[in-house]
Amino acid sequence: HKSIDVPVRIIPNGFDPPTSLKAERKNRILVATRMFERKGVQFVIRALAGMETDWDVCVAGDGPYLPTLKQLARDLGVKVEFLGMVPRDELQVLYATSRVFVLMSSQENFPMVLLEAMAGGCAVVTSSTSGCAEVAGGAGVLVEPENELALREALSRLLRDDREIARIARLGLDRVALFGWDRIASEFAALFREHVDTRSLVDAPRR
Repeated sequence: HKSIDVPVRIIPNGFDPPTSLKAERKNRILVATRMFERKGVQFVIRALAGMETDWDVCVAGDGPYLPTLKQLARDLGVKVEFLGMVPRDELQVLYATSRVFVLMSSQENFPMVLLEAMAGGCAVVTSSTSGCAEVAGGAGVLVEPENELALREALSRLLRDDREIARIARLGLDRVALFGWDRIASEFAALFREHVDTRSLVDAPRR
C-alpha cells in the first residue's frame, strides 16, 4: 500500500493441522522456536523471574542464542527445561499436553508455530507486532514485544484463570480453521477468476 497505488488483497499461507491428540493437559508454559535473539525467549525468562508460579516451563528448539538463554535462566534462578531440537511428532505431544504457548518474537513473517500451537489446543500469548499479531488475530493474548513487565502481567493474569485459558484455546481452534488449505485454495481460485478472461485464453491461437 505504501509503495504501489493498486488494490491489494492478502491471502495467507495455508495450514493443514495435524491429527489432534487426546492427552492430559499439564500446567506447562511451552516455547518452541529457533534460538535467536530476535525470537524474544530472553523476555519470557525475565518475565518469569518476577513471578510466583509452580507451572513448568519448557523451551524447545536449538540455535546460536541457546547458551546465552541457559545462562540467563541460571543467573535469574528461573527453572526452565531446555529440550533442544525436538522431532515434529514429539512437538505435537508437547502442544497437546501444554496449556499455554508463548512466542515473543520481535519480527516474524508468518509464524506457522502459532498455528501449530493453536491447533494443539494451547492458549497462545504472543507479540503484538508483524506476523505474530496477523496470525493470532483475536485468538491470542497480544503483548508489546521486548516488554517483560507487560508479559509478566499478562501471564500472571492468565495462569490464575482456567476459564480464560480455555476460552483462548477455543478461539485458537476456530482461528486455525480459517487457514485450511481448502479455504485458501478457494481464495486463490476466486482471485484468478476475477482477473483472467478465460474466453480470451480459449480463443487465443496456439503457438
